[in-house]
Amino acid sequence: MYQRLRKLYSVPILRFIWDGVLVYFDRRIGQAAACLTYFVVLSIFPVLICVSYLLGLANIDILNMISNLDSFLPEDAMAILKGYLVYVSYRRTPALFIAGLVACLFSASAAYRTISQVILDVYAYTPRSPLRNILVSILYPPALLVTLILSVVVVITGEKTRAALSAHLPFLAQYLDQWLWLRYALLFAIFFLFILSVLALASPRGSPKTPMTISSLAASVALVAASAAFSAFIGMSSQYSLIYGSLVSIVVLLIWLYLCAQILFLTIVFTSVWYKRRTGGQ
Repeated sequence: MYQRLRKLYSVPILRFIWDGVLVYFDRRIGQAAACLTYFVVLSIFPVLICVSYLLGLANIDILNMISNLDSFLPEDAMAILKGYLVYVSYRRTPALFIAGLVACLFSASAAYRTISQVILDVYAYTPRSPLRNILVSILYPPALLVTLILSVVVVITGEKTRAALSAHLPFLAQYLDQWLWLRYALLFAIFFLFILSVLALASPRGSPKTPMTISSLAASVALVAASAAFSAFIGMSSQYSLIYGSLVSIVVLLIWLYLCAQILFLTIVFTSVWYKRRTGGQ
């Protein structure tokens, strides 16, 4: 039995997976994903308050943008987000915006520190500058707001531009329809750059950037694919409402966020295993 296991371990792909599994459990990545999910849940609604208020100043309806994500987000999670946006859209006040900004500052900063700690644990880095980590965690919430606002602008402004060009230049209409695909590619690029910047800043200064770039790319692709698959799976299942009743929307939102956190950390774990093997560190 022991010899058989040694033979399996000698297969490169199985050894790679096994080493990743060991790192996953040794560094308690599952608990870290639950921690990140908790802080993201605390961040979502303050972030929506801030984004809704800022876009309201420009007369941009964020509900239109959210509706374009139906194929990527679970229906029950969409219901929560839309219901909350409708609620805050009628209560856009500077006081509510400031309260949302303060709440976002604390919760989103904690989410960033969770990601930073996972990178330190997985790569066995030693933090060199606690002050730098605190400053970056304070700058993270505004960066998150800017990323979301840019995403809204890409979706809404891009569609208006396409419609205007189609009206004035009908012979280009068939080519301009490709913007629907280009728009999502641009959104993917925005989120990839955001994830890359977060991982790069969360890692200590002087650490190699190649693993963070690969992790960001893999996480971006996996998050889009997994979110679409999870949305389709939830849409085909009718048992959740029978099990959880009126709590089904909250439960689905939590499961989806936990799935996303696991995907992000798994890409970090397996990229670290690959990088250590490539550089001879393992």
